[in-house]
Amino acid sequence: MRRLSTLLILFAVALGFATEPFKPRFLVAIYHDIRHSSDERLLAKGKRFQGTGAFIAPDLILTAGHLLPVPDWEEPPEWQEVIRKSVIGIVVKIDEKFYFAKPVIAPKNADIAVLKVFGYSSKDFLRVSFKQPRVGETLEVVSLLPHRTGEGELLIQPFLWKLVVGNPQFKSTWGVSEPVEEEMIAGRPDSWGGSSGSPVLKGNKVIGVVVGIVRSGVVLVEPTAKIKRELQKLLKERAI
Repeated sequence: MRRLSTLLILFAVALGFATEPFKPRFLVAIYHDIRHSSDERLLAKGKRFQGTGAFIAPDLILTAGHLLPVPDWEEPPEWQEVIRKSVIGIVVKIDEKFYFAKPVIAPKNADIAVLKVFGYSSKDFLRVSFKQPRVGETLEVVSLLPHRTGEGELLIQPFLWKLVVGNPQFKSTWGVSEPVEEEMIAGRPDSWGGSSGSPVLKGNKVIGVVVGIVRSGVVLVEPTAKIKRELQKLLKERAI
């Protein structure tokens, strides 16, 4: 299954992630803001946590394309219809406040996107690299890990984990009505719901984002190289 279920919650310690939470200032939580729902039973109004994003410029956030509020090919037809007829925006949570964001890069043939955030300018952001990792190379991933307290409150904390590259040119086919074959980075260990869109770092630069898993338990990473031309243009405009 390519897309990570946002309902899947695993224990950080059991998976070998960092046991002490930290606060990377470049990391943001991506939410859907359901302003109008065509079916409240399936899609209640309000803000719903979707996954992770990271600043790559003062007003630009890199994340996974499947976190955008558009009908997803993996969802049943009735669910897709509800999404089409609803009004859903994108907001990002920074320092306990929500800010509106909109896609500025969102290719149809790659699961990666860039959002522009409004009303906030970040002083902390990641530099981007388009370099390809090698087999056996260890990359760093910074993800948001959701878990519920005993009172049922949803807590979202950042965790740093390691990803060992198994195949830097893993080919996967996805899509139903219009199948797309693309090349991604595959590695271990497995990941969890909430890690979609997490920045994958080679050295201190982001080279891709977590987008899903395959049945063998291998995590997939969409490389920034897929949007190199568009992204370079945006960063050049901001003198980055």
